[in-house]
Amino acid sequence: MVGQAGYRRMAGNTRKVLSSVDMLEMLEQENANDSLAPSVQSQRSEGRRTESRTRAHLTATPHSQKAAGSIHGGQGSNSAQFKEEDLETVLDFKEDDVPYDETGKRCYSRACRKLDVVPSSYILSKLSNSKTIDCKHYGLGPKGTMALSIALVVNMRVTSINLQGNDIGQRGISYLQKMISESHTITELNISDNKLGSFGASAICRMLQDNRSLIKLQMSGEDFTDSDATLLAKVIQVHPDLEEVDLSHNAFSDISAPLFQEMISENSAIHSLDLSWNQFRMAGAQCIAKGLKENPVIHEFNFSWNGIGDDGANEFAKALKVNSVLTSLDLTCCRVAGNGFMKIITAVNLNESLEHLRVGKNNIPEEIAEAGLSLLRSYPVLKLKTLDLSDCTFSPKFEGHVASLREMHHNIDVLHGYSISYGQNNAGKHSTNDILREGFQCLTDFCKENNVALVELFARFDADNSMSVSLQEFQEGLKESGVPMSLYKMELFAQALDKDGDGEVDYSEMVLQMKQTENEV
Repeated sequence: MVGQAGYRRMAGNTRKVLSSVDMLEMLEQENANDSLAPSVQSQRSEGRRTESRTRAHLTATPHSQKAAGSIHGGQGSNSAQFKEEDLETVLDFKEDDVPYDETGKRCYSRACRKLDVVPSSYILSKLSNSKTIDCKHYGLGPKGTMALSIALVVNMRVTSINLQGNDIGQRGISYLQKMISESHTITELNISDNKLGSFGASAICRMLQDNRSLIKLQMSGEDFTDSDATLLAKVIQVHPDLEEVDLSHNAFSDISAPLFQEMISENSAIHSLDLSWNQFRMAGAQCIAKGLKENPVIHEFNFSWNGIGDDGANEFAKALKVNSVLTSLDLTCCRVAGNGFMKIITAVNLNESLEHLRVGKNNIPEEIAEAGLSLLRSYPVLKLKTLDLSDCTFSPKFEGHVASLREMHHNIDVLHGYSISYGQNNAGKHSTNDILREGFQCLTDFCKENNVALVELFARFDADNSMSVSLQEFQEGLKESGVPMSLYKMELFAQALDKDGDGEVDYSEMVLQMKQTENEV
């Protein structure tokens, strides 16, 4: 007997196959150079549909064929005559025995042929055995994106897609929107740096209206403007499951700030929001900070590289006094000076959740920064773990004030001096070899104390068993495992391990670097 769950799975699989066929038919119609008459096309489409339904529902195997290997037909007929009891009807719903290619590889190859593009061996391999397809700056273009989208209608294994910087165009985002609207397995999507503009904003809105499985959506560098915010802010506001949203490097300004204020105050799902590198000023900061005041769930908020000034920083200080969930606030390079900095430091005393405050690359005078550290030192309890003052101009004596603060609050890291992005390590204190040596020693000691092999520890971070993880996954893995390393040092260690700069920490490369570091001692 087949249970209800089996029938539901059968129906879902059939729907997936038919949807991919529908998308391929759309592709045939768009290409429009086929010489077949419409009636013939319709007959072939119906044939494909019937064949898909038959394959997905029924497999019949005669007993006698199993036993004898061949069966002879009766008189006057080329086909065998069977008794009813000789026909074994098998309804098989096991995932490894489904009668169609659930990876979507055949759909992908067929779509590539129709679009006249070369199939990617990387994509074919990932469709087979990976939960992640990372095609960042891969040059897919519109046609490559269309072919991949058709395959992912069928594929139910892939959960994360990175299409950053692929010039996917209007046709690419249209097919991607249709696929995401159909999919219930994709949870992470990165379409940053494709400059999709207003057309892309409309497609994304339709996508979010239909899809409820997306958890992480990155839309940085899409040339979105204030007019696009009218659509995007509203649809994000009501999405029940979207936890991470990146809208950085766009052209939103104070005009659209009230829309984002409502989005932030009313949404109850977003944990991480990035609005950095836009065009918000003081009025925009006032709206955004008011929304943050009322939001009960956002943990990480990035508003860096917006020119909000001291007045804008003061608005965020007001929000910190009442917000009890925010753990990370980034106001790097926001034209904040002494007054705004001190307002925020004062608010930290009334905040019970903030752990990371980034105000580097601002015009904060040294004497004001010293006064801020003294104020933090006076607080009996300090939740703050990171205070980023990188690339502010301080003299060597500032290190003494940092050391004094650390004597009172041991867990805080005060970042100052030139940052790595400026070509020098923080305060010139650590070389890459020092960072690697310290990180490997910490990992070795941790593994010994907890009786765990390094490869086993790494496997905890590696969700898809590829023996390679992103820098963020590596840092989060170290943190969740309880490796005794500050967040700042975890970040430096991960960056040092990424020797080729591809944003990944590879286990084999890490072991080689460990051996090399040991030999240099």
